[in-house]
Amino acid sequence: MLWDRLRARWLKAAHESAPQLATFTVDRRTHVRLDRPTLRYADLAALIAQLRTAGIVDRCAEFAFDFSRVEQIEAPWTPVFAALFDLCRRSGTRCVITGLHGQPGAMAELVFGRRRLAHIEVVEQSAAA
Repeated sequence: MLWDRLRARWLKAAHESAPQLATFTVDRRTHVRLDRPTLRYADLAALIAQLRTAGIVDRCAEFAFDFSRVEQIEAPWTPVFAALFDLCRRSGTRCVITGLHGQPGAMAELVFGRRRLAHIEVVEQSAAA
């Protein structure tokens, strides 16, 4: 099946492009579980660039970024959320951010507040510690 071959190729490319940073599940919705306890903007920017290079961004209707394993976003933290917003805005995809807690949750609260933006939805956000 064509979809299965494409999905396998995207998944392989994603894993090769970002070893030890994230775990991917590629389907009609691309799930990206960020696996490092400290997330740096440079790492996320490289991950997004590799997703674009692998062609995943062009063929995905929705991204789900899981921050449940991220304990801290290294300063500067605002570009992390700006990169996710830019990814969705440029590709016309929807982005769901889940698993926010502690410092990452507090940072998302500052950036997004309680609003839902055009392409980004923040869900499962627990109260900032």
